[in-house]
Amino acid sequence: MPVFDNAVARRLFTALIIADIFFITFHTVLGVLPHTGSIRSVEVLYGHFNLYNDFGYPEVFGFGKWTIACVFSLVSFMMTRNRAYVGVAVASAAFLADDSGQIHESIGAELDRNGYNSIFGLDGASIGEILGFGILGLIVFSALLYSWRNAVPHFRGPIKVIALAVFGMFFCGIVFDLAHNLIAGNLQIAFLAELVGIIEDGGEMLFLSLYCAAVFSEFFRVATAQKETV
Repeated sequence: MPVFDNAVARRLFTALIIADIFFITFHTVLGVLPHTGSIRSVEVLYGHFNLYNDFGYPEVFGFGKWTIACVFSLVSFMMTRNRAYVGVAVASAAFLADDSGQIHESIGAELDRNGYNSIFGLDGASIGEILGFGILGLIVFSALLYSWRNAVPHFRGPIKVIALAVFGMFFCGIVFDLAHNLIAGNLQIAFLAELVGIIEDGGEMLFLSLYCAAVFSEFFRVATAQKETV
């Protein structure tokens, strides 16, 4: 049984995944090339395509996905007046605000500046990011629970896919982020730290594509149903 019940959503998901793989591959290839000398342009390109750049092309692409998910959810609500779509819109907006405003990273930086470090082997930045993810998770969980309780039966399938994508993003963002920080700060093995970092950010990108496609799949179903009733 396919994850999405319409071909348009499946094609969108495929396109998003291909774009994600392109960004991940380009980041990896540019990362192993020399960044100085006669190919200085490589350094410039790496800055634009760096997965860790808060406003590089991959991150901005993610902003676009969150925006699409939020807008399609709101349009679905306006077409049906079903409050379940509002919950998904709120979850999408919360993720967009956190990503574009670097909120959980800012909490980590603030704790680090105030000397909260070496707690349970974690530095202040890691502790702050966990706290920030906890706050974000509470908002998103509440919003999706609201959607589930108000959803028509058909919408509960996409909500399950959305919830799976959220779990995947949090897993990558927390587990692999902590592993990346610990490896970079303690083991100082550059290759391993880079690999874990790519899994962290690349994994988040792929799960976000799943999230976005699930929202669009439901929007397409609603729009098609509305068109058939006119």
